[in-house]
Amino acid sequence: MIVFMLGIGGSAVAGKEALDAWLRRYPLLPDQTVKQWISDDQRVWCHWVSHGEDQLGGIRYTATAPGTFALFAGRPVRWQDGEANGRDSIDPRGYLEDPGGWAPELDGRYCVVRADDRHVHVVTDPVGLLPVYTSRHDGAVLVSNMAALVTPGKAAQRIRALAGLLAAGWGMTGEPMPEGVDRITPGALVTLTRDGSSTERRLGPACRELFSAPPDYAEAERLMLSLARGFADWPGRPQLLALTGGRDSRVIGAALRHAGVTTSAVTVAFAGQVGYPATGDVLLASALATTFGIEHTIRTVGPQSALYSRLPSVLDVLRLTSPGTTALNDIMDLQLRTAEGPLPVMHDGVAGEIARGGFDTYLEGDTPRGGTPAEMADALLHRAVMKSPTPLVNADGMGLLRSWMREFVTSHVDEGVKLDDIPDTFFLYHQAAWHGPNVTNREHREDAVSMMLSPRLWPHMLGTTARERASGVFHREMLSRFAPEVANLPYEKAAASWTPGQGIKEPSDPIEAVLKATRIAVADHPDHPAWAVLDRRRVTALLDSPSQVIRGPGRYQLWSLATVFCGAS
Repeated sequence: MIVFMLGIGGSAVAGKEALDAWLRRYPLLPDQTVKQWISDDQRVWCHWVSHGEDQLGGIRYTATAPGTFALFAGRPVRWQDGEANGRDSIDPRGYLEDPGGWAPELDGRYCVVRADDRHVHVVTDPVGLLPVYTSRHDGAVLVSNMAALVTPGKAAQRIRALAGLLAAGWGMTGEPMPEGVDRITPGALVTLTRDGSSTERRLGPACRELFSAPPDYAEAERLMLSLARGFADWPGRPQLLALTGGRDSRVIGAALRHAGVTTSAVTVAFAGQVGYPATGDVLLASALATTFGIEHTIRTVGPQSALYSRLPSVLDVLRLTSPGTTALNDIMDLQLRTAEGPLPVMHDGVAGEIARGGFDTYLEGDTPRGGTPAEMADALLHRAVMKSPTPLVNADGMGLLRSWMREFVTSHVDEGVKLDDIPDTFFLYHQAAWHGPNVTNREHREDAVSMMLSPRLWPHMLGTTARERASGVFHREMLSRFAPEVANLPYEKAAASWTPGQGIKEPSDPIEAVLKATRIAVADHPDHPAWAVLDRRRVTALLDSPSQVIRGPGRYQLWSLATVFCGAS
């Protein structure tokens, strides 16, 4: 993990003091000190703090040469001669060269910053898996991978961002919560001059291109094996597989084994799931791990986990690492202890849903349909904001989100995306707005990667009709090549694992403590800006409910309220 803050203009001393203050509050990078680089003309400066080289396989995130500085974050790989090179991509000296040569070759989850005596270049990954934020205040242009470091003092909250978080449970509009902070476009090479002016070059394919050609499953197989080897090629770091009972992670596990990558598997069991800790995911993942011939461990999130026992401390970490749009339920397994030993690279199956129905499959419902962009936008909004129970947001909040969704759909249709492909386009966008910020919160313990999030693989995942994608043809094809013996093992359904029945409370379910804390926080903040988009009657009804009947979407609503109000100052 590396946390950086770069400035053009302003005070380098003030920038270092800001990062020092951030580090004092952040408990998960102990015994590390802030380092710095300042350009010869004193106009550009960068401060950073990271894990030590002993936890990173001897790798440094930064490099310097006369008049030039480079920094990378995350886990990039670099496509060279058709293969995903994982070794050269973690040598920061390679980023001292002109970015026009290496920026289009990068894949994975990453950002790169390069500064010389004329320009500052910022390169973001095409999916948006490692968000980078910027603001302009106090005479400086500021850039950081932590929104908190570039947030102006006493910044107001964006009402539309609040509406998205409270309605959908994630940052649907993609905006950082604080006003005055913007996110640098995913998949961009941004060039800033000494006076702060900027130009932007887009990287990666346009959305319409992903659906334009039939898949080549032999090429998809080759790409997945190359990505598996590339991501794993970071000497000195263990390889972990996030394994569940679903479809996506078993494809990833099969590809890793087929590529000759040695991993161990981990499955998370959450209090409140049926059978906890021996949940459906745990039982099926154990069977898969046995078939793959790898070690399998379980992480439990029970009543003594930090989320329940140390909620204020968890909220403080969230404030430091999130743009304000990550809900507590998305960091349920956060552990408030420092990582020991080498940090693992975590392989997961995030975004495999795009090859089997995308956003529709993710939410387990009928495919959104519409004959016009406006109808499709409304259908997508109804899928993202569930109707039962009644949404927390009022008519004004829904109006803001409906306008945003119509802009989203119309802009992509104007760029050439077919209406039938809009739901999967929205799911790709969902990775930038939801998954990217979430991963930042757990960088202190691992670097997460997913082959399914490679733009090079997407045409082979998406190049069929929407109906064929929903049938899961990509997963069947890949399993038939990598591990046909696991293709017929049962699959766990996420919704079923959380719904033991209305009115039934699992003995291990600690949600009562969260409900009590949220009731107090909501009562303590009658003037919170969120009330502009909240339905007071619906909020009251939810908070007056017994904890044992708050299930399914109602529970996610409670987590969103807790995020907004318990985290309020």
